[in-house]
Amino acid sequence: MGAFLKYIKPVLVEKLMADKIEIVEGDIKELTNDWDVIAGIDYWFINNKKGIRGIASRIQFNCSKSWNTFTIRKSKLSGAKTEYQKRKEAIENDWLYPYWVIQGYLDKNGSLLSFALARTKDVIKMIDNGFCETNVNPDGTVFYVVYWENMKDLKYKIYIYEQ
Repeated sequence: MGAFLKYIKPVLVEKLMADKIEIVEGDIKELTNDWDVIAGIDYWFINNKKGIRGIASRIQFNCSKSWNTFTIRKSKLSGAKTEYQKRKEAIENDWLYPYWVIQGYLDKNGSLLSFALARTKDVIKMIDNGFCETNVNPDGTVFYVVYWENMKDLKYKIYIYEQ
């Protein structure tokens, strides 16, 4: 580890223009923030025999019903990069992104109404191929809305759980 930090890390930062190189072993608090903010990974899906995949999760609370959709930010009034932009760029450029996306809905009592799990690439394909709608929140944030049933009808792999 010492040789990596002393000799290799400075070259990677300078020549490959990495903003930083973090060690996975040991204290990873800063790295977990990067996984979340930069890569969009909220959780790790771990299969000890096969490997590890990232999961992005959006859970909506106090819902009067289950909307049965994936929603991904298209644009913000601030102009900051959105989930859609970050994930599309990561997929196209072979960067780390969440393999899975989960969206769930809880009622006002905190009980699960439904959730679905699909591959992030597939949700992005749905958007890129026009199989989505847009919704504008009161704060000006625009979301792509992808219906779970449309993904199912188009034969994408999707797991839907409903109460």
